[in-house]
Amino acid sequence: MKINHRQSGMSLLEEVLVIAIIAVVIFFALPAARQLFNSLETPSGTKSLISSALASARAIASREQQYVGIRFQHAWYDDAPEQSPLKMPQYMIFIEYKPRGQDGTTDQDIFTAIDGIEPIKLPENIGVMDMVIDGTNTIDGDAEIDESLELVDTTTFSIVFSPSGKMVVMTVQTRNRDNVRNAVDFSEDDVINTETNIEKGIAMFLQDAAPDNSLGLVPEDSRRAFIIYDRNIFRDLPKDDRYDRYLKDLKNREMIYINPYTGTFINK
Repeated sequence: MKINHRQSGMSLLEEVLVIAIIAVVIFFALPAARQLFNSLETPSGTKSLISSALASARAIASREQQYVGIRFQHAWYDDAPEQSPLKMPQYMIFIEYKPRGQDGTTDQDIFTAIDGIEPIKLPENIGVMDMVIDGTNTIDGDAEIDESLELVDTTTFSIVFSPSGKMVVMTVQTRNRDNVRNAVDFSEDDVINTETNIEKGIAMFLQDAAPDNSLGLVPEDSRRAFIIYDRNIFRDLPKDDRYDRYLKDLKNREMIYINPYTGTFINK
């Protein structure tokens, strides 16, 4: 009996053709991918990225019937946390409101990172500020953003939407999901946590603390506007010129306001 064996797999010629086709696709796709990546490195690209994040937060707030927001904050810099805005990238963190008494864990109103949603990293050369100095940084009456703690303050802020989808102003105090406040207790929250748990490598972002927090991260009102600035220009300028020659001009010309009813941007 004669048995016919069918040959499986591809021939050498077919393999060469497949590799050639893949190479051609990559050749034409790389410039487009590079162009897309470069577009995000511009203020306009970053603006679109932020707009998408705000739209997502607004949709979550309406769907879950909860106060939901976007928290802008720099990742923790181990050597000198007050230098985080100069050394580390800035992120957008999705946060949700946990009123006191919820789940029997909170004894005050807090916001925590939404479980399952990864923080979104902003481009390395782009930063976002609310141009407002709050908390312990106002004790000297200085209105200029020319100190490390002031920079931490103004680059750490939130934008919040109500269950109806409207942007609102409310006090935001971030905390880990386990509501741990001291330096002893452990929290598994891998997004926002205490200084001790961050130093253990558990999380990336410092939570708000008491008003005497040395980093100036304290409960503060959510914002309605912000500016987008070039971190490279900011770093290269002499310290005394960063506000007078750069930030003040951006604030006067390019402050971005948010329509409270639609969540879309309104340029000044």
